[in-house]
This record gives sequence, structure tokens and C-alpha cells, in this order.
Amino acid sequence: TSRALDTAYHDRHQRLSIHQRLIALGFAFGSVVVVVLTLGIMVDAPFLDEHRTLAEQFGISQALVTVWWILRWPVVLAVLVAFLLCLYRFAPSVRHGWRHLLPGAVLGVLLWILAAVAFRIYLAFGGGDPTGVVVDPSDARVVIIGQAVGAVVATVLWTYFSSIAILVGNELNAELTRQRQQDA
Repeated sequence: TSRALDTAYHDRHQRLSIHQRLIALGFAFGSVVVVVLTLGIMVDAPFLDEHRTLAEQFGISQALVTVWWILRWPVVLAVLVAFLLCLYRFAPSVRHGWRHLLPGAVLGVLLWILAAVAFRIYLAFGGGDPTGVVVDPSDARVVIIGQAVGAVVATVLWTYFSSIAILVGNELNAELTRQRQQDA
């Protein structure tokens, strides 16, 4: 990832290998945490489902459920922007101030959310019968396998589009940096 981020700035990768590996490992762990948080909040939000059954079992009041449904989007935005700001600040070899990285982080987050919403739409509408030839429509195994394969493909595509969103945000930051350097 850091090499791809460096490429946007037309910069050669200049860090020591062990230092770069530690940064990459930290961001790999951080990205797993962020993906779990964002998918849990945006796609599933399991403790506050539409039927509110789980929320009622845990004794969560209706007011708290309503507040969560309103505040979950700002929480997602804050988590994602903070993650991308850290990624754009520490992963490339090029150093910039935090405020110069904000436009790319916001663009990356908007594109990332677009990918997650598309993923949720797929999960909502992709739960039906699999496409193609079905030998025995009463065979539930065929339906389950089709849904499992579809979910794996959707997850891989979501990961790919999320990566593209992150790189596009970094490209915006790199271009804005070039514009600032030309103006100076």
C-alpha cells in the first residue's frame, strides 16, 4: 500500500525495510479493525436490527436505538476519515500536514461508503435463487452454495473498490500538493 501511495507523489520508496514492514503490519491490523467496525455499523448493525428484538433483549431503550440510528453515520465518517488521515500521513515516505490530507480522506471515505452501500444493496437483493441452471430447485444445497459464492465474490469486489477509493483519495492529495508547490 505504501508503495502505491508513494507512486501518487512520484516519490521513490525510501524507508528501511524493517521500518516499512512495521508500518504495513500496523495498518494491516488497523484496516481489519476499521473494516469490522464499518461493516458492523453500516451493513449489519446487529444489535439494533429493524425488528429491535435483540435491543429489547438487552434492555436497550427505544430512545437509545433512535439515537444510534441517527449517530451511526457520523461515527462511521469519523472512524473512516481518521483511519485514512493516518494512512495518508504515515504510510507514504512523503510528509504532509494533517489538514493537507483532509480533502483526499473525505473523498476516499465518500467512495468507500458508496462501495459499502452497493455491498449492502447486493446483500439485500442477492439473497434469492442463484442464477444459471438449477438441476433440482427443491435442493436447498444449491441455493446455499450459490449464496455463499455470491457473498464471497461481493466481499472481494467490495475490498477491491475500497482499495480504489483509498488510492483515488491519495491521488487527490498528491495533485493538491503539486498545485500548492506550483503556486508557491
